[in-house]
Amino acid sequence: MAATAPAQSTQLDSLELLIIKAASETARINLINQKIRLLTRVNLDSA
Repeated sequence: MAATAPAQSTQLDSLELLIIKAASETARINLINQKIRLLTRVNLDSA
């Protein structure tokens, strides 16, 4: 897993829990997309 700042890690953990508990496939996909957007914001050069 890529290095993340503590706040990002908390957000990732929260999203992961929501993904697991998602009531529908649509909700799950939307949450996965959010997680991907968060991960793409991580600047690995400055981590």
